[in-house]
Amino acid sequence: MIKANEERIGKYVIYLRSLLVEEGSDTQILSDDDVLEMFRFCFCCGEEVVSKSEQTHSILEFDTPGRVHKKLYENLNKA
Repeated sequence: MIKANEERIGKYVIYLRSLLVEEGSDTQILSDDDVLEMFRFCFCCGEEVVSKSEQTHSILEFDTPGRVHKKLYENLNKA
């Protein structure tokens, strides 16, 4: 169970890194935790937009990184 959870978190981190690379960011200097933290806070104002527990729950609940990301951030795009 723990290994499966680690794999899901790892896949999501890879997904987030790919989004950062698309935007021209160098992700080699960032740890996995740094990447997860970056996506929990607003890039503009630094306000928390997704809690750590909500992020973790979503990663473990959904089967693909894309679905996790959509679930966490789809409501933010509607505002």
